[in-house]
Amino acid sequence: QKNSRKVIHPDDQKLFQTLVTKEHILETIRKDGRFTLSYRMVHDDVPQYVKLKAALIEEDGKPTLIMGLFDEDAEVRHEQEYAHLLSEARHKANTDALTGVKNKNAYVTDESELNALIAGRKNPAFAVVVCDLNNLKTVNDTLGHKAGDTYIRKACSVLCGIFDHSPVFRVGGDEFVVICQGHDYEHIEELLEKLGAENAQSKKLGDVQIAFGMARFDGDKDVESVFTRADQLMYKHKAQLKA
Repeated sequence: QKNSRKVIHPDDQKLFQTLVTKEHILETIRKDGRFTLSYRMVHDDVPQYVKLKAALIEEDGKPTLIMGLFDEDAEVRHEQEYAHLLSEARHKANTDALTGVKNKNAYVTDESELNALIAGRKNPAFAVVVCDLNNLKTVNDTLGHKAGDTYIRKACSVLCGIFDHSPVFRVGGDEFVVICQGHDYEHIEELLEKLGAENAQSKKLGDVQIAFGMARFDGDKDVESVFTRADQLMYKHKAQLKA
């Protein structure tokens, strides 16, 4: 216990001092057959991962406690690197490269999770907002695709600013979907009014126009049914904006 304070990483001191006692080690061995504990030791100011193992054996007819210290630094760091790379890969697979919001793959995953709740009769409270950008083709044709990308990012920024408690998904070139739960679901009408006000202001400035439609889950068989109702309302709103 005394020597451990000199060599064990400060963040692991409490763990070590609490668990590495004769009483606790013997109790754990009686219960589980052995005792193991992973922590970090500091060598030349560099933390290294080790594992302490302890077991009871018979020696000369007496129970003897055998303890060993194993270097697992390379293994742990390899696992950490693998976990980091896996996390990055998952993030990349679920992120839209242009806007940084979630992509269609992420939407399908979230849709599946909600469908599982619906199938289990959990009746999740959520709303789907389907959004489509007006005039993107015109921007691309007259100003170029770089300007079109800027147009998409600007629209995405508007949606993220309004639905700041909800995941925003870019599911197509100029199509976004928002799944609202919790705070945003409870204030959905206010948020749609804000989006409408943004459209009115943008129209005066000749800026981004976002057609949208919203539908709440109301005993539907799946998320797709809610999406379809929201999508129909979006197309009606899109025609109104163009008119």
